[in-house]
Amino acid sequence: MWVNHYLPEITQPEAERILWERGLVLIPTGSVEQHGPHLPCGTDALGALAVGRLVAPRVRGLLVPVGPIGVAPVHLGFAGTLSLKAETFMRLFRDVCLSLTRHGADKVVVLNWHEGNTPTLLTVAGELQAEGRARFLLIQVARLAGELSGRQERSSHGGAVDTLAMLAHDPALVHLDRAVNPSPPEAGTIGGLPPQGGAAYAPIADIRVVAPTGWSGDLAGVTAESGRALLEQVAEAVVKQVEAVFGV
Repeated sequence: MWVNHYLPEITQPEAERILWERGLVLIPTGSVEQHGPHLPCGTDALGALAVGRLVAPRVRGLLVPVGPIGVAPVHLGFAGTLSLKAETFMRLFRDVCLSLTRHGADKVVVLNWHEGNTPTLLTVAGELQAEGRARFLLIQVARLAGELSGRQERSSHGGAVDTLAMLAHDPALVHLDRAVNPSPPEAGTIGGLPPQGGAAYAPIADIRVVAPTGWSGDLAGVTAESGRALLEQVAEAVVKQVEAVFGV
């Protein structure tokens, strides 16, 4: 029988049992930021949580919230975006991890959908691992989804991968009829380099430098069914990575 592993929805004895039996926690991280006129502002946070809900029962880990808001200053030019300072996010993430390690967690899997969080996550994970608190595994689930879908447009934001994830999560939150103003593909790079995630990249202060309308990508053929299939593929890949690193 499927058992809920999401900490806010289970009782204290259930959470304690998972922690002491497995010592494994999964922390989804994302962002609340604009994703164009067709996707919810919580796309990154909801996508990470959706993957976590699929993975946690399969690895028998505790799924733990750190909050939906991430480090997203490049999107603040659009109303509806929220952003934490890097040091605020680092303190929040560290405090959540320390609460968990106090109660038996020694293996932490971070499921990150928003690459703007990556530097802070790596910093805290490195510090806590060096202190002997826990071992960490950071998985960029949005990038993984892009690789598995075969539709990872370079520097895409609000494109097919994000849309497929939201269609899988809740089709009512997606408004494909409003997706009429994608940014031109040629605007998506600076000197041919992406703004993040490449071997070489050109950081930006405002998303409008590479996506004047706030989003870009090709949404042709995206469906809820294909979205669910993609998230299932992502979950299977994450399970394999967790098993390979932690042997659980």
